[in-house]
Amino acid sequence: MTTSVSETVPGVDDFAAQWSAWHGGQEARLSAPHGFLGITSLNWLTEEQQRFPDAPGEWSAGPDGVILRPGANRQAAAQARRRAPVSAAWSFRSSRRQAVTAAWLAALGSSVAESVIYAGLAAGAVAERWTGVWPLAVAVLGLVAVRNLMSACSTPPGLGDNPGGPVRQLAAAVLTMPIGGRILLVGIVAPIWGPRAALLAVLEWSIISIGYGLAGRPARGVTGDQRGLDQHGQLSLLRRVRDDGALARALGALVRGSLLPLPPAVLGLLAVSALALLGLHDLPTVLLVGPAIVMLLAAPGSSHPHTGRLDWLVPSLLLSAQIFYLTAVGVGARVPGPVIYALIAALLLRYADLAFPGRPVLLARPKRAGEVRGERGTGLGWEGRLLVAGLAAATGIATFAYLALTAYLGLLICAKVMTSSLAPREEKHL
Repeated sequence: MTTSVSETVPGVDDFAAQWSAWHGGQEARLSAPHGFLGITSLNWLTEEQQRFPDAPGEWSAGPDGVILRPGANRQAAAQARRRAPVSAAWSFRSSRRQAVTAAWLAALGSSVAESVIYAGLAAGAVAERWTGVWPLAVAVLGLVAVRNLMSACSTPPGLGDNPGGPVRQLAAAVLTMPIGGRILLVGIVAPIWGPRAALLAVLEWSIISIGYGLAGRPARGVTGDQRGLDQHGQLSLLRRVRDDGALARALGALVRGSLLPLPPAVLGLLAVSALALLGLHDLPTVLLVGPAIVMLLAAPGSSHPHTGRLDWLVPSLLLSAQIFYLTAVGVGARVPGPVIYALIAALLLRYADLAFPGRPVLLARPKRAGEVRGERGTGLGWEGRLLVAGLAAATGIATFAYLALTAYLGLLICAKVMTSSLAPREEKHL
């Protein structure tokens, strides 16, 4: 005789009825339109639940996909899991994971497609015998990456996290420069005025959008608590998108969060910008590493919680410094333009992954027993890339180093995509 789940688990019918009533009447939707590339974390709550998360009788999605009442303690959570129907709980968890993975893959695909489009425009302009096209394409792609990161971390001035009304939504689209608008602009300008004019149009729009976005404020939920951790005990968005490597984290551990992150980041960006303006053709090779060393002043800020009013700018400043330095060193060391462009495109893809909430994470094997498992690819952060590029240029192997960095970042993303695509779709319920 077959025994059903409702006969063996008391109260499962009531829980299943409430779960079905809640889940059946709601639709998963994308919230916070200012997120990275216009795609943010999946929100399974109604508008009333977002505004009043602690209202009695409402149900919300826990981090592991089990439906819990807001504010439930560990004991209540364990009881809810025991009462939950096996098929319903797994169906919700599986569908939610697949939806987030699909959105993550779409964000990565959008970054790849945009990089290919700008590369095609640059190649077309070169065929028309325009000069200085690849540095222009690198500048366009770099500013797009910075604008995307700013959109993930901030809200433009005068707009809320969820602007309502067609006029405010149009203003948000113009100010945040979403990928759809950029592609539309290219599609209009390129056939009429040519590929170089299309690149210049995107460049000008990026400069205006970034300039206006500097007056923004931190987006909701990006700062975390006073330790720089989010509600699940993980690194907050601002600390994660810094992309600190092993050296930066070690320097941050020395100061224990006592060093403000913004001033050294601004100083490092100014030093790198001055280097980019002066050029590197006539400088001694030893001085090529100088700006990278100056940028290390921003490394101890890795342990700071980034809760200041303007601390949301720090990841964008670090990314800007990387793009400036890699471009200036590449031009000075006579690295081919397409090679520099490929590395900046890999950075765009890297930060598209870092800024996406709920992204898949590949954990490395612990070196010693009891050691906390870290994410793969976090050993070589922004400071490592700068030092590798500077030292390689000083020793005359800059082109090889740029290709190696591009391949390294690309393999990290490819490994995550393959692992996520080959992940088992079903699991046994224990």
